[in-house]
Amino acid sequence: MKSKLIGQIASAIGVFCSIISLLTFSKTPIWVKIIIAVVAIFCLSAMLILGIKNNMKNNIICDSEEKIKVEMKKMLQEQGKIVVMSRSLGWVDDEILVATGRKKDRLIVYAEKENDITKKLKDQGVTVRLYGRTGFIPKTRYTIIRYGRNDAQVNVAETHSRIRLHRFQHIIHQTSSAEEYDGYIVSLAIDMVNLMEKVCDRI
Repeated sequence: MKSKLIGQIASAIGVFCSIISLLTFSKTPIWVKIIIAVVAIFCLSAMLILGIKNNMKNNIICDSEEKIKVEMKKMLQEQGKIVVMSRSLGWVDDEILVATGRKKDRLIVYAEKENDITKKLKDQGVTVRLYGRTGFIPKTRYTIIRYGRNDAQVNVAETHSRIRLHRFQHIIHQTSSAEEYDGYIVSLAIDMVNLMEKVCDRI
């Protein structure tokens, strides 16, 4: 998606430079050149803004742990079966445990190893599987909503933590049926879950 945005920006700048070059060497009156230049700048700005917005339309920016929890609670309220690929489940609090309890029959959670949270989830009746014994630690954290349906959607998480700048940014990319490459993401995520189901321990 980033490469697509870069291509759009490069194309817009190229068109703008071409217009300026033509104006520079043409015999058009100066006031006409100014009008054309202003219109070109306006169009370039609009193209850049729309390109950036379009690139970010499926992304949710979380700048705090609380925001992450809010988004996870929203996902747990979705209809259908949900699969959560996590590590320590550190984002689970008492409010989220209420949501997981309501979703217990349609919720599958993957974690690295057993801890207090996985025990609570198990006691609720949630299906919990551990992948730590396999020696494989997934780099990607994601949640599949409507798992097993044709309209399944994947929410892929990516965290950027800059300690020196005291900045925290957690980006959740939501796949969309309108995006060609997102279909591949959904297929790969489901394949991963199907594989993990075969090799992971259920507690």
